[in-house]
Amino acid sequence: MRVSMLVGAMLLTVNLAQQTSGADKKKDAEIACSAEHLDKSWNLSVKSMAVKETLLERLGETKFNPPKAFNEVHVTLEFTKEPGSAKEIRRRFVTEANMPKVGELALKEPQTQLWLLDGDGVVLKKFEPWSIEGEITGVAGDAFRVVIFCDPALLKKTKKIDLRPASK
Repeated sequence: MRVSMLVGAMLLTVNLAQQTSGADKKKDAEIACSAEHLDKSWNLSVKSMAVKETLLERLGETKFNPPKAFNEVHVTLEFTKEPGSAKEIRRRFVTEANMPKVGELALKEPQTQLWLLDGDGVVLKKFEPWSIEGEITGVAGDAFRVVIFCDPALLKKTKKIDLRPASK
């Protein structure tokens, strides 16, 4: 009896996981992702994009009780050719935690942001990267990942994510 209940619970868990991953894949396919501005400057192109739903008790300094639902968006960027300067690219990908606070001096160069646009090209919101996974090497074929956390309702309206330099 216990074995059959355990097997039933495991099958239910696997089925729910497959349904969730299928929904995430559908969501990924509905959103185009572009890095035209980065390709022209630094030979970076979008290799892949993945979205997964997550519950967070904390995001940076903000705490949530009960935990809040977010979409965790991962955009993988790949160097198609060697860029002029990997050091310059590293300076342009500053994470949210390292951005200047109110009253601090602004950064000298415009930072790379993820722009969320709707079907008409209207900018819904701009995000600084929450985190960078991997190393920005500047070697052709190497990749790194940019991560943001987004409100699920906002991501439903999003039809395109574009990586661009921040506008001044």
